[in-house]
Amino acid sequence: MALDFNEWQGVLRQHENSPYYPDFAVRWTSKSLNFPERIGFFNVGDLGVDSIDFLQRSSLSGFNITNTTLLKVLRFPYLRSVGDATHAGALVITGNTGLLEIDLPGPLTVQGALTITGNTALLALDLTNLLGAGSLTTTGNGAAVITLPANLPNTLTTFSFGGATSSGISLHDDPVLVAFLATALTTLTGPLNIFNNTAAGLTTITLGALANATSINASGDTHLTTLTISSLLHATGLIDVHNDVALTTLSLDGLLHADGGINASGDTLLTTPTLVALLDAGGLLDFNSSGLVTLTLTPLVTASLGIDAHACAAFTTLTMSNFLPTNGTTINFNGCALTAVSVNKILARAVANAAYISGTINTAGGTSSAPTGQGITDKATLIARGVTVLTN
Repeated sequence: MALDFNEWQGVLRQHENSPYYPDFAVRWTSKSLNFPERIGFFNVGDLGVDSIDFLQRSSLSGFNITNTTLLKVLRFPYLRSVGDATHAGALVITGNTGLLEIDLPGPLTVQGALTITGNTALLALDLTNLLGAGSLTTTGNGAAVITLPANLPNTLTTFSFGGATSSGISLHDDPVLVAFLATALTTLTGPLNIFNNTAAGLTTITLGALANATSINASGDTHLTTLTISSLLHATGLIDVHNDVALTTLSLDGLLHADGGINASGDTLLTTPTLVALLDAGGLLDFNSSGLVTLTLTPLVTASLGIDAHACAAFTTLTMSNFLPTNGTTINFNGCALTAVSVNKILARAVANAAYISGTINTAGGTSSAPTGQGITDKATLIARGVTVLTN
């Protein structure tokens, strides 16, 4: 007994045990195919139809639909699982140049790869109810809007995102993730969370096109050595890269505005974070990492909640040419190894803001130099204003 899509969409989705549910027969019209329970499907090239409806709840072997030109619609209204504990079934939909719609309402678990790529006419891809997959690749799908789950499954070995915009990407506490790729991503309207991922292969994350973001959390990634977000101009939330114990390169070359501040504390191998364009920070700039040697903040004018890089025993050189500390805030470089030039510059920049009449500047402890020359005069000026100044 054959039903067209509109009939079973309205009835069978609510009554999947209906006697009308097609368990065995393949049904077709001149423009579509309906496939029953359990059958896998592998196809390269056109079948002469513009829609295919797969009605099964599960498939061990999976699906591979590739290189069609006529196909416009793929629907999997009941599909809940592909593969099982002993079968790494995959769902592959790639190179279908006329495909407009893919319906995967889920909830769905794919034991193997979920690969949806090169479908250049695709309008949208909703993966909100993806519960699990061995890998997820969604590149080359034209201008399709790709919607991800609030939290991606922590079973992924590879995540490759092809969208230019996203309302947020969250992939954390994943013990097998070795690749995070989002080369086309330019705008994030929600958080980017890539934290506490412990696989040895996840050493580099590069988001070269990302220009605007809310918050970014790439902390606690055990083996991450390089984080490059070189085109980022503005982050409206916190940029959090703390406790990345293998991190040696943090490149935020283009960052102008960090509204929520930056936390790069506990990155024990990070000697020289790159923030050469930063103008202002609305939150704390925290560089409290024992490996810190040089910090260059030449364009920086304001850090609304202060700057903290204390107990950095190797920290010798701070460059700030335009900084004006916000009244009441703390500039804490206690326990460092700052040169006299750096200490004097910190004091000079505080004096340059006549409105800085309360707060704390601390360059004491460690092996930091005492102020010299004009620095001695600037220290006295600040103390007279009401600022607490602690130096060696």
